[in-house]
Parts: sequence; C-alpha cells; structure tokens
Amino acid sequence: MIARYNGTITVNATQVEDIRPLLHWAVERENIRVRKAQGAEAPWTSDEILATYRFCNVRRSEDRVSAWLIQNVLTSANIDYNLESFLMFSAWCRQINWPPTIKAVMDEGLYPRKRIDWRRVGKLVDQLSRRGKAWTGAYQVRAPTKLGQKKGRFVAEVVVGENFRLVLPELVAVLSRSDSTYQEAHKIVMSANGYGSFMAGQIAGDWTYTPLLSDASDLKTWAPMGPGSVRGFNRVMGITPITKKPSEELWLERLQSWRAAVIQELGLQYEDLDLLSTQNILCEVDKYLRVQSGQGRPRAKYHSHDY
Repeated sequence: MIARYNGTITVNATQVEDIRPLLHWAVERENIRVRKAQGAEAPWTSDEILATYRFCNVRRSEDRVSAWLIQNVLTSANIDYNLESFLMFSAWCRQINWPPTIKAVMDEGLYPRKRIDWRRVGKLVDQLSRRGKAWTGAYQVRAPTKLGQKKGRFVAEVVVGENFRLVLPELVAVLSRSDSTYQEAHKIVMSANGYGSFMAGQIAGDWTYTPLLSDASDLKTWAPMGPGSVRGFNRVMGITPITKKPSEELWLERLQSWRAAVIQELGLQYEDLDLLSTQNILCEVDKYLRVQSGQGRPRAKYHSHDY
C-alpha cells in the first residue's frame, strides 16, 4: 500500500497554492487501484467521494479505455500496415471512446484497412446505438440535426473522414521524424476543424503509447489545457474565476512542480508519470473538490467493474 500524503501549502504574493487535495486524490486513487490489483475485497477506500463516483487513474495509460486501446489498436503492427489509416482510426476511437463499439467495427473487418470505409463505419455505429450504448459521454460531439445526420455517421464521415483527413499530410510528415514532439502533433490535430485543445490532447496523447511519440522529448515538460484541468488548476492555485485560463508559462511551471510532488508521494516507481497524466489528475481533482464543496457531482457513479 502507498503511504498517505502529507501535502504542503505554498504562498506567494498573488495567490495561495494548496496542493494537499491534489496529493490526497493521487495517493488515495492509486491506493484503490493497487488494492484491487492485489485482490483485496471492496471497499478499497474509506474516502466517500472516491467510493461513490468514478474517477480516472493516476496514470492515463491505466484507464480502462486507454489500456484496451494500447493492446488492440495502438500497436506497431497497425502503424506499419498503414500510417495514415492508423492515425485516422485512432482519432475516431477517441471520439467514440467505447471499446465494445470499436471492437465491433474491427470484427466487421472495417479496420485495419488501408482505405477505411467511413460510411460503413458510421452506419454500424448508428445501428449499435439503436440497441444500446455505442459511445461514452466523455467526448461529446453533436451531429447537426438540420442535416438529418446521425451521430455515428457524422463522427465517422465528417469529423474524421473529412475534417481530420485534411491534416494527415502534415501529421505524417511530423510523426515520421525521429525528433517529433507531442506538442507538435497536438498543434496539428487542433488545426483540424472541430478539434479543440482537449480532444487534440487526448488523440495525440494516445500516440505517445506508440513508437511514433513514445520518445518525444516533451512528455514530462508539456501538456495542453482542457476545461476540466484548468478548473482543477485554478482550484489548487486559489485563482478565481476557476474557468480563467492561466498563462502557459505558469501552467507548465506548476504542472512540472506538481508532477514532481506526486512522484515524491507515490514513490520513484512513478517517475514515468507524464505531464498529460498530471493535467488529467487536475481534471479529476476538479470533480473531487466540486463534490466536496457541494457545487455539483460527476456524471458517472462508481461500479465495481470500473476500477
């Protein structure tokens, strides 16, 4: 079991920084994962909030969807088969974010293929959605109802098949280099129509689990801002309003410092923690503190299979 945190408060001239909630969340959330992996019986925590609601893991790569993608989609074999189709399909996977649907598409023989039939992919997803859950609410894309398009086909044909396709040449050129960076890939994905900083960060973040970006020089020094992580950042920093975006300089400086603090609490075996996971922690801390302060609740409650 991991030792409990002993967080500290840092005060400067402009704000009060309190990293204790961040360290508490990181330690207790990782304790839950470790206890379950060791075969301990639930409940795995006495923290009522963590026991009630679903939260991501400390390491993004250990989240259920990420782990499934690493094993089944983000493989060297798929990259080597055809880089362009791999990039498009992995981007689509994050838009869907639901392994049973992704598996159904692959079982149907629609991937891996050099030329993906996005219309067939979209139609299959819409068929699955009529029977039950076909995607998660983590990444919300709304199909334009005035065009009469269903979400499955809209995401497949337009969001990925048209919009993402336009940035492929630049992506391939960058990711084919040995010195490409996560930030470069993020910037290119974000230039595609309809892709914000958060989604671009999640898509490019998946490539850091592959030879394309696993050795990127900025994995522990750079991460994008997402709306949830900005709120968490500001809560820790004591900045209001909590939706205000910090300067990138302050954002990266504090994220690197907090990454080091989390590693110190959890142990040196967590030295592989990257800055994308650190900013994900902030998103989870925002959810945690929202419940603690009575300001709201996460959408999803915890079920025994989640952790």
